[in-house]
Amino acid sequence: MLRNLDLKIGYDSESDDIIQDFFIPCIQNCTMLSKSTNSFSLETLTSIIGARGGAPIDFTMNIVVGRTFRVKDSEMVSNVLLSQGQTRNQTSKELYHVEKMLRNQQIIIRIATPHEDEDSDNTLEEMGFFEDNSGNVVLYDGIISKSFLKRRKKFESVNVFTSWEDEKRLQRKKSYFQDLWENNVRRFDVYDFADASENGLIKYSFGWAIDG
Repeated sequence: MLRNLDLKIGYDSESDDIIQDFFIPCIQNCTMLSKSTNSFSLETLTSIIGARGGAPIDFTMNIVVGRTFRVKDSEMVSNVLLSQGQTRNQTSKELYHVEKMLRNQQIIIRIATPHEDEDSDNTLEEMGFFEDNSGNVVLYDGIISKSFLKRRKKFESVNVFTSWEDEKRLQRKKSYFQDLWENNVRRFDVYDFADASENGLIKYSFGWAIDG
């Protein structure tokens, strides 16, 4: 359970191993991860699922991301969600697990697009919630590298709040994420990935490697 973890109130890359000390223990002890992030990558998903040992039936992810994708990432997700046939060809075992969870709706991806009258530089808040079957929740927010589980040289810092020690702050953040997920926020329109793809709302990046 999440409550059994020895968590700090925050982690930074100067003095902590954020991945080993925080992210992986939380991933391994939760049954749901909900997060909002400006960027997306399959590498991130395979790393998260790998930390859970494959495609566990008791684990789900709800992800709200910005609308700019690497072409290969968007194509893979589109092929899984918009086609009825199998897409596995010579993909890795880890990627196969991601495909399986996408098909089973254990991973749901939604796209946030800024309103036309809003500044195009508006960005999503980088945050996530780990939840377990006992109702315990751990929230993180802060400066997060482009790859969720890949070590970078850039400085990272996350704040950590738990449902058993800072319930009011956590519930405020969680309420905002729920509004975002349900398309009830002012700055963005939020679409299921399939709808966003079919309506041409996704932007493509050819030279910029996006990891989320």
